[in-house]
Amino acid sequence: MTYAEVKVEVDACRRALRNSGVVKADRVGIISRNSFEWAVYAYAGYGLGAVNVPMYEQQKESDWRYMCEDSGLKILVVNTEAIYETVKCFVGTVGNVERVLCCGFPQEHPDSWAGFMESGHAIELDDNPELSSVNSSDLATIIYTSGTTGVPKGVMLSHGNLCSNIKGVVDATEGWKTRLVTHDDQSLAFLPWAHSYAQTCELHAGLAVGASAAIHNGTPGDAAALLENIQAAKPSLLFSVPTLYIKVYDGVHAKLAGETGVKKMLMQSALDVGEKVRKIRAAGEEPGMILDWQHQMLDKVVLSKIRDQFGGNLRMAFAAGAPTPIAVLDFMESIGVRMVEGYGLTETSPVISTTCPDPGVCPAGSVGFALPGVDVKLMMDGVEVEGEGELWCSGPNVMQGYWQKPDETAEVMVVEADGKQWFRTGDVATIMNDGNIKITGRIKEQYKLENGKYVAPAPIEGAMVLNKVVAQCILYGDAKPFNVAGIVPDFEVVAKELGLEGPDAEPTSICANPLVQDFVSAEVDAELASRDVAKFARPKRYLLIAEPFTAQNEMLTPKLSIRKPAVLRVYKDAFDGLY
Repeated sequence: MTYAEVKVEVDACRRALRNSGVVKADRVGIISRNSFEWAVYAYAGYGLGAVNVPMYEQQKESDWRYMCEDSGLKILVVNTEAIYETVKCFVGTVGNVERVLCCGFPQEHPDSWAGFMESGHAIELDDNPELSSVNSSDLATIIYTSGTTGVPKGVMLSHGNLCSNIKGVVDATEGWKTRLVTHDDQSLAFLPWAHSYAQTCELHAGLAVGASAAIHNGTPGDAAALLENIQAAKPSLLFSVPTLYIKVYDGVHAKLAGETGVKKMLMQSALDVGEKVRKIRAAGEEPGMILDWQHQMLDKVVLSKIRDQFGGNLRMAFAAGAPTPIAVLDFMESIGVRMVEGYGLTETSPVISTTCPDPGVCPAGSVGFALPGVDVKLMMDGVEVEGEGELWCSGPNVMQGYWQKPDETAEVMVVEADGKQWFRTGDVATIMNDGNIKITGRIKEQYKLENGKYVAPAPIEGAMVLNKVVAQCILYGDAKPFNVAGIVPDFEVVAKELGLEGPDAEPTSICANPLVQDFVSAEVDAELASRDVAKFARPKRYLLIAEPFTAQNEMLTPKLSIRKPAVLRVYKDAFDGLY
């Protein structure tokens, strides 16, 4: 659809909302995967001054009920008939819900989205609700943080918050050779727009520059459908969490390990030459004539085939939501895909910083420079410090607060004597002399071993998951004599490596097999040693877990982060039994 056609639909939706009694500051919600209807509904609400409350399809009925009750939303749009049947009882019983609409119903159904939109189209075109009453301080959206602990908190973001972040993402490239998002770009929208990362960076920033998006028609975790859609859409941009890039990294190295003879030599040579060229360009230079020729030949034969997994047209890949292992960043760059890492939180709209895609500007492992207009500093025990400290952020991107939670807001928002307001990110960081930011841990996740040594789990978990046998993992060891780890193996890889078939290849059998336990332990131990993880921090024992962490068993957030408290509620006794 063209931008003009989208505008017609947004205007019709805005008229239908107004005709349904929605006025400025009313909350309107949606439970849906990414869709055209999602975008139309959001922008129609924004234009009317209503407050968008997005939710995830993967959440439970109790989560939807809580968010509808807490936000007091008026109209709820859902994607499927199954969800409609679950939440239709909310009308008149939960908060202020007056109506539930379903995108999956035929137009003649009284609660169909199609019928709702038709009512908007039927209103005279010159009877459009005015847009001028919306200003930058008005509330635009309440995004509930799924979080890995506790009850969801509604993050209040104003129109000014969102627009400042969109402008910051676009303006960040001033003076850079490479633009982050351009008019000619097309993304494949598979990360949920209900999360602020995909919503701001892909949907809003993309529309701001006139880019386009193809919409993934599966769930974010549906790998087969995602790969199929990548091939069909051939995106120039991908917005993802690191998991996708890690899977490609693991897949390529597993294939390399299984090759022999000329094929293996050719593949290894291509990866080696790609890495040499990456290092040279990172130093601000260009490869010599012979190396450049080798690179072009091997790129045509090998590296371009790897890039074809991303559709063959990928210009740039964005990663956020969790740290991307440096080995994966280097790998992606060496096969010819420019990587951009962003950092932020829902509370900061969400982007605080982004790396520059130009070679050599941002060292691997950094999350780049703060966006224009965003200030950062390091604090420890109430005093600004150099070196390492908690990262605080100030700027027009910082939220208004948590919806109806003044005490929780006061815990993270600090107004200093000069009147400047700062947000405490909870992340430990360092800021380099040139302004590059490096996140080194999370305050609430860091812990001490029994010997008093501090452990930051994220980098160690990131190193473990690089091994082909590890699908998911968590580190455990607070106040213990040493670390242990819980690992969900890649069952297919393990079965293939050890020649397991039939019942022996079932997850429960694999995890109970002493041969597998020894194999996985050896693989992970070697991986951590190769990544220079400090010996005291390496796990000494491993718990193999047969059930993957998923949103359905509440061990993953909708953005695919592991909910450690939920995992520990199930496996804590098993972890303690390793000591």
